[in-house]
Amino acid sequence: MKVSDVLCQSVDDFDQFVLDQKRITFKQYQSDVARYCAAFKKLSAQSVVLYISDNLYLFFCCFMGLLHAGKDIILPVYVTQKTIEDMFAYTPAVVTNQPFETTGNLIYPDKIVTEEKSDLIPIQNRTVSFFTSGSTGKPKLINKNFEMLASEVQMHSEMQRAVIEKNPVLIATVLPNHMFGMLWRFLFSLANHLLQDLDTVISPEEIQDKQNRYENILLVTTPTFMNEIAAYSEQYQFKKNCLAIYSAGSLLTAKTAQKMLDLFDVSPFEVFASTETGGVAYRNQTTGEKWHVFDAVKMEQNDQQCLRVVSSPFSFVCPFDMQDVIQDVTQNTFILLGRNDRIVKIAESRVDLNEMEEKLMAFPFIREVRLTTYTTDKNFLALAAIICLNSKGTAFLKTADKISLVQKIKKHLSAYYEKSILPKKFRFVHQIPKNPQGKILKKDISEILASSAPEPIVENLKVDENSLSADLTFLKDAIYFQGHFPGHPILPGVIQLHFAFYFLKRYFNEYEDNYTLHKLKFTSLILPDKTVHFELTKTGKKEFDFLYSAPNKNYSSGKIRMGEVANV
Repeated sequence: MKVSDVLCQSVDDFDQFVLDQKRITFKQYQSDVARYCAAFKKLSAQSVVLYISDNLYLFFCCFMGLLHAGKDIILPVYVTQKTIEDMFAYTPAVVTNQPFETTGNLIYPDKIVTEEKSDLIPIQNRTVSFFTSGSTGKPKLINKNFEMLASEVQMHSEMQRAVIEKNPVLIATVLPNHMFGMLWRFLFSLANHLLQDLDTVISPEEIQDKQNRYENILLVTTPTFMNEIAAYSEQYQFKKNCLAIYSAGSLLTAKTAQKMLDLFDVSPFEVFASTETGGVAYRNQTTGEKWHVFDAVKMEQNDQQCLRVVSSPFSFVCPFDMQDVIQDVTQNTFILLGRNDRIVKIAESRVDLNEMEEKLMAFPFIREVRLTTYTTDKNFLALAAIICLNSKGTAFLKTADKISLVQKIKKHLSAYYEKSILPKKFRFVHQIPKNPQGKILKKDISEILASSAPEPIVENLKVDENSLSADLTFLKDAIYFQGHFPGHPILPGVIQLHFAFYFLKRYFNEYEDNYTLHKLKFTSLILPDKTVHFELTKTGKKEFDFLYSAPNKNYSSGKIRMGEVANV
């Protein structure tokens, strides 16, 4: 069914969403959208920013309510107190459920909606605007006609008909405020009357829970999430009731694709796409590494050996030159080599960053790596390596030191490259930060390189929506032990607070805009190379407790209240 008029239809009732293990029927959702539509029709603004956090059902009601009310929508991925003012550069109104402090026009949907309902008519000539991922620079706003989204959903629905007919429950690790999440998490399930679980899955254990709860599932996820499952595959056993896995974002390695097939008995269906072009091609790696161009899309290889979308009903402009290098091109297939901007010149030599990363992945201590460039103090371009270690690498780092590990990695690379082009900076992290699409952002990588507080060794990390726990080892050669105190180094309290905020930002999207500290206690000293247990617990909407501890001992603890300003 065309998603632009799916809510205008009179159909037999069925369950559309699961929220907190309670079912919401299609007719209930249809009725709620009609109520929000009536409220949004009274807005004077023609276009609005829509930012609803921590309430997917409200987001889905507002999204369709705005479109049926004849409004255009701008979807930011994330808005903070710092960035809320930026949103008013795009529209005069922001529809949100967050209590931002601003002089701009904030519209709280639950405060304006009543029992009044509007007749729902098919969505026509409406625009939904997405921000690009920002993986290669500042995010750009891309305006997509809703008909483009509807057409792409219809194509995917026809291709996935065999899966849809088995009526699985859709579960997802992605949010719907970017292209992939919007298409596959929301519109795909809505157009095909598939029951969607509104919990956003954040761990493999939650997938196992959903598999036990439902007869069959389909999973919408990213390569990033699947890489984490593959890295610790020996820890998990999954039921064979996952009918399909849909993925987009970064490239999925053949190793991870095989691990997913081994674990779930189904190989991921990968979509190659961008915010600008929509879907371009697809593949399932059981049939090889080649990508197959969607029937509705025409493409070619341009003079830079990159992919050019010649025509597509899903692209906001045609022709459109992508920055992805391709080879073995036919009319309908190609092999993807990686982004053109990943070939750089270091010390007068051309270096393919993808190729060097492959060489690094062959080193037995490395689980994942990302290479990037930076400018040295002498204004030369050099390489930096952000590395995730596997269990062997972590064990070596805990018993040796960073210098010894770096020397081993450089020795490995020197078999392939001259010394002058080897990475000069190395940062070891538990996870390489990525956005919801699974793409690595330049800003986050730059922050890691610029930080004077290197991440401790992180082990046994467990995260859910309300808590985080991990074992942390602060290595003796870390810069924050230097001078604190000479001859008797201890971990400064300010560093303990730094990493509490570090984990708040990374896993709970909480930033140090405004906050207050309460019940702060430092009761024991944390020494170099000491492994301590760290816990972060959400105790209120914007309130978190942190604790550094060991068996029978607490090192430090406190309460952080976000969104508050301390009295001076």
